[in-house]
Amino acid sequence: MPLRLIAGGQSIKPIARSLGIALKTADNHVQNLYATIGVKTRGGATSFAIEHGLGAVAQKQGIFRRREIRRRLSCVS
Repeated sequence: MPLRLIAGGQSIKPIARSLGIALKTADNHVQNLYATIGVKTRGGATSFAIEHGLGAVAQKQGIFRRREIRRRLSCVS
């Protein structure tokens, strides 16, 4: 779920709030997620989510435009 929230444009504070956990715990979850999927940044995690079908959540929320998605995906290759 944190990956969907990151792909949806959420920062650490809203992630912690929506999961009902402490800010530091949410930050630890996000850092562990980055290590697990092999990325170092929020943009990398977002690109990973889009590539693996989780980007539709972000698109439905209107956070990403197609141009932004293409730009992010081109940075990954």
